[in-house]
Amino acid sequence: MTPSIFRSLNLPCDRRALLTLGTGLLLAACGSSQKVEVDPFAMAASERQKTDILDAPTDAPRRAVERPAAGPEELYMVPEAAGQPGRTIDAAPEGWDLSGLRTFDARQNLVEGTTRWSGPDDASFKATLDADEGYLYFWIEVRDDQIVDSHPQDLLDGVVISLRDPELDTLLSSLPESMRRALDMRADAAIAINAFGQLANYRSSTPLPEGAALASSRPSQGGYVIEAALALEALPYITTMPLNEIAFRIDLLDTDDPAVTRHEKQLSMLPQTRDDAPRFAIYETGGLLPRIAPEQGPPRFDALGAWRRSEQGWSFQPFEYIPQNWQVIEDLRQVAGQVVDKEPLPRICTGADQEMWLVEVYEDRGRNNRVALVLCGSAPAPGGCADNATTQLVWANLRPEDEEMWRITQSFEVFNEALNQCPFEPAGERPLYRDFSLLPLNVVDASLWAVGWQMRHDLPRQRNHRAGIAFVDPRAPSPYIGDVQLRREEATATSRVAASSRVYLANLDQVEGYDICEIEEIDTQSCSGFLEGCNTVSRGFERIPHVKNWAPRDHRFERYLLSNHPRCRASTGFDSIEGFKILQVGNRLGLIPTPKSP
Repeated sequence: MTPSIFRSLNLPCDRRALLTLGTGLLLAACGSSQKVEVDPFAMAASERQKTDILDAPTDAPRRAVERPAAGPEELYMVPEAAGQPGRTIDAAPEGWDLSGLRTFDARQNLVEGTTRWSGPDDASFKATLDADEGYLYFWIEVRDDQIVDSHPQDLLDGVVISLRDPELDTLLSSLPESMRRALDMRADAAIAINAFGQLANYRSSTPLPEGAALASSRPSQGGYVIEAALALEALPYITTMPLNEIAFRIDLLDTDDPAVTRHEKQLSMLPQTRDDAPRFAIYETGGLLPRIAPEQGPPRFDALGAWRRSEQGWSFQPFEYIPQNWQVIEDLRQVAGQVVDKEPLPRICTGADQEMWLVEVYEDRGRNNRVALVLCGSAPAPGGCADNATTQLVWANLRPEDEEMWRITQSFEVFNEALNQCPFEPAGERPLYRDFSLLPLNVVDASLWAVGWQMRHDLPRQRNHRAGIAFVDPRAPSPYIGDVQLRREEATATSRVAASSRVYLANLDQVEGYDICEIEEIDTQSCSGFLEGCNTVSRGFERIPHVKNWAPRDHRFERYLLSNHPRCRASTGFDSIEGFKILQVGNRLGLIPTPKSP
């Protein structure tokens, strides 16, 4: 067996995991350059100090979770959580660290009933929570001077715990509207618990799954205490298993009149803002496991889709097209340790003071080829990223050296010009490109690949955010063969331009291979302040189609020169075109088949 000159360390995914080995460099593994930002769950720093319940991740013990390494033909191993909570749910304080209780008793916490609320003794609450591998645990102390009994489904007095999978919420909002309607999925659930410990799905006749939610209550001076345990099965749909992050919100409903049919007051740990969008806090669970493990996994470990809970258990529903000839590799550290040498990687990867990171790796089903996306660039100096730092994405093809080791046989730089940044840090106040991803486009051509990217550039009262795709083909004379821009936002103190594109792969001519149909929408606005009071100016909204035809002999996309294409118009949408929509969610690219797709 040929030894590897690269090493991979079991360290967190940051530049501290990089080491120099003699004249060689460490090839590290990193599946994403940044976490996905989920809005509106992120809270302002000032609000976080006052209302975020959890400032530190849970340190509850977890079992190791094995994830699928390839496709659905392999055994999918996710341990089952215990069928019962790890603590007794009896509204007794034993086992709780109540020093972390947060109080919500101010007028600013009111959502409804401002004129009826007489103060904290009338309605207020304190709360904290904890978790183990099977349940989220809530401890809520309520002050209520007049308790009214009601069924939790139509709660008048009690608490409502709202849960949401933030990744699923982001994914669903990225889908075409007609697809969202057809899926009819919800990323959230609301569990109501009355003052007597009875619980139900709030304002829903759908019963909670057995054992998915438990609660107990006891009277206290001036109110009552609720202790609750909520399992993963309290949510009808989730994106990943185990679930590492969950969004939650606690609301207190209160009424003093038993004759009314609706609550009179509502207090929330995170009151809604002017746009009326409910807000949530994010809790790192450490990995919530199902109480009944699924028998089969998703088609790829990070597939764009959702787990659906039913009476038969959990099953995965993919939203995206999954190539049959390529499989994504999850264990990038193992891949890093199987590379024989660094040749023929470009100088920007192998020079002195350079870093190399694996972003994403695919392997063909016959194990004859691997294609890797490598992030190479200047290592930050102790004082930060230098102004002259450069970074580049590199596409690399690997062939097997023996039964275990792989050799790089071809590589090229993705972008025509290097990025002026370090791999994960901006150079001074310059833009930062991040969230890179790789996707095979075999629906167009066997050698075509899409490389996704996002860019952030934030200055005082200025914003420039962009996202796009670079298309590369190793068989083309120049591998970089075109690009599309998916999103663009530019804002100043007085203006804002928001542009987004729906990009479809569709057969627009008689030539073999899908073409690009891009429908760009541009909204030009004037603003009273930075991202405040923005309104579309006169004739400020445009919808412009762009067409690029695939030329298979030249391995490139060629711009369609006429102003209108009969099969790609401004009115073209997801339901009317035959092919695929390109979707970018966080650090993932995917293809969504249209309803007319064969």
